[in-house]
Amino acid sequence: MLSRAEALQSDVISALFAAGSLEVAERLQRCQEERMSRRGGEAVRGWPWRCRSAGCWACRRAICQRWWQGVTLWPSDADPSVSLVHLPFVYQPGRLRPAVRYHRRACRDLRDRRARQSHRWRLVAMAGMVFDDRTMLLVARHAGINRREIAQAFQSRWPDASVGKIGTMPASWEFDLDDAVELARVRRGVEPLRIVVLPQRGVHAGVQSERNVRTGGLEPMPFLF
Repeated sequence: MLSRAEALQSDVISALFAAGSLEVAERLQRCQEERMSRRGGEAVRGWPWRCRSAGCWACRRAICQRWWQGVTLWPSDADPSVSLVHLPFVYQPGRLRPAVRYHRRACRDLRDRRARQSHRWRLVAMAGMVFDDRTMLLVARHAGINRREIAQAFQSRWPDASVGKIGTMPASWEFDLDDAVELARVRRGVEPLRIVVLPQRGVHAGVQSERNVRTGGLEPMPFLF
């Protein structure tokens, strides 16, 4: 497992050097060398240096795990107004970021269109991530809207979408060579893998005030560092 991941990391570094992204490649190479040296059995004081790049499998895994943990802890598992939305995610290798941007915008547009029909949708919020098995998972909070209505809304846009309760699920971000190179070159951390749709905040007649939103149990979106 580790040897395969490090072999792929070496290929990513070589591809970055070939593409002229020298600074990024050197950071990833240093991070890999630091990891490999700690596995040699020598005692090393302090924390090793890390590149914190999404193009590095080790740094990407650690950062994504922390962020996904924050997303899943954001709501309560027993809350019926919280659902896990599974969306199909198809994209061309090396075009990961545009595909995530498209889905992010599509999720927001779906919520906004529904909000124009019913003010209940104005409080709907979502947070999620893309995983390496070409899936996208969203945690959606939908106070005042039942899960069946949420499922119907998403399936009207993505017929293969599924909506259910939040449960324990494996999480992996071992992307292939083209995707890892793309993530490294954009230099935006794990931002290209995240989906965040915050609730609308406008106030007009027939819509809950911002004060009611705050007292209605809508907790702030989680951010982990």
